Amino acid sequence: MGEEIIKILLDKRNKNWIEDIEYLIEKDRTFIAVGMAHLGGENGILNLLKENGYELQRVE
Repeated sequence: MGEEIIKILLDKRNKNWIEDIEYLIEKDRTFIAVGMAHLGGENGILNLLKENGYELQRVE
């Protein structure tokens, strides 16, 4: 994929989702599933949540 497509499909989408995810997880216990490509990287969901002060734990 080209760099611009990645920014639109992953980075921008991830940033847009954070507000919705925060609303859902603060409201009630929530399970959220996203594709693997949305998890990692500087603008990945996991990093964006950490930047917003959330503590993340791996569930095994």
